[in-house]
Amino acid sequence: MSPKTKDIILQALRDHPDRYLSGQDLADQLSISRQAVWKAIKDLRQMGHPIESLPKRGYRLDNQPLPLREDKIRQRLIPQIKDLPLWIYPSLDSTNRVLSDLDKERDLPSLSLVLAEEQTQGRGRMGKSFQSPAYTGIYLSFLLKKDQGFSLDLVTIKASLALCLAIEEETDKTPQIKWVNDLYLEGKKIAGILTEGKIEKQGLTQSIVGIGLNFATPREVFQEDLRDKATSLFAQGVCREEIIASCLNHFYDLEKTWTPEEIIQAYSQRNLVLGREVSFLLGDISYQGQAKKITPEGYLLVDVDGQEVCLNSGQVSLLGDWS
Repeated sequence: MSPKTKDIILQALRDHPDRYLSGQDLADQLSISRQAVWKAIKDLRQMGHPIESLPKRGYRLDNQPLPLREDKIRQRLIPQIKDLPLWIYPSLDSTNRVLSDLDKERDLPSLSLVLAEEQTQGRGRMGKSFQSPAYTGIYLSFLLKKDQGFSLDLVTIKASLALCLAIEEETDKTPQIKWVNDLYLEGKKIAGILTEGKIEKQGLTQSIVGIGLNFATPREVFQEDLRDKATSLFAQGVCREEIIASCLNHFYDLEKTWTPEEIIQAYSQRNLVLGREVSFLLGDISYQGQAKKITPEGYLLVDVDGQEVCLNSGQVSLLGDWS
C-alpha cells in the first residue's frame, strides 16, 4: 500500500469528522479494492491514528483524546503507594521543573508524581529536547529523597528497567534499553529518561526522575528529522494509566525488594548495546569499540583496541545495522 493511498484515506477521514465513510466509497474514490482500503486502515491504526469502524457504516477518525484520570491510576497502584501525592496538568513546560517547584513549596514525600498531557519544553539528557505532543504520550516526573529511605544509586537504571517491565507486563511488546536511559522498539526510540539530582554537603540528597514515552504519537507529528528514528508504543487495548501505574509499581518493587546485582542483571539482559560496536566521545576525541558489560555501578565498559574504557555518563552511538 503506497503512502499516497494512506494519505488520501487519512485526509478523507479528517475532512468528514462527523460521519462514517464506507469502505466501498473509499475504494471507488481511489479505484482500489475494499481489501486495499482495509489494509490502509490497518496501517493507519498501527501508525497511531484512532480510527473507529462500524459494520455497514464504515470508518471514522476519532479525534477526541481521552484525558488521564487520577482514579484510574490510583486503582492500579499497589497498596504501599496508592496514596502518593499526584497532580495532572493539561499542559506544562516541564514536569521535572514543576515537581521541583512544588517540592520547594511543600516539602513533598518521595514518589510524589506530576503528569502532563503535553510538555511545551520537554527536556532530555545533554540539553536535548523531548517532543511531547498533547494526549499521545506519557510525560511524568516523580520525586525520591534519600532521607526517606530511598536509595539514589542506579536511579536512572531502575527507572529504565521499571518502564521496560511495565511495557512487558501490560503489552505484547519487548522494548530494549540503550545505555543509559533510552528505550527502543524495533530499532527506534520510544522513550527517554532524565534524572536530575540535588547535591548538598553530604552529597546527593534527592532526585527527580522524568519519563517521556511516545504512547500513540502518529509518525507525522514527529519532527521530520526524527521520523525515521522514533516511533510509539502503539499498544492496542492498553490505556496510558495502566502503563503509568505499572511503571511506578515496578520501580517501588525494584527499590524495595531487588538486590543491586539482580537489577544490573535484568537491565543488562534488556540492553541493546552489549556485544555491539559503539562510538562515543571523551573530551573532543571520538572512539570506537565493543560494548562489553554494565558494571555494578551502572557504568558501561567498552573494549577499545584491547583496552577497557569505563563510561559513567555521556552518550554512545551504535554502529552498523542494529535494528
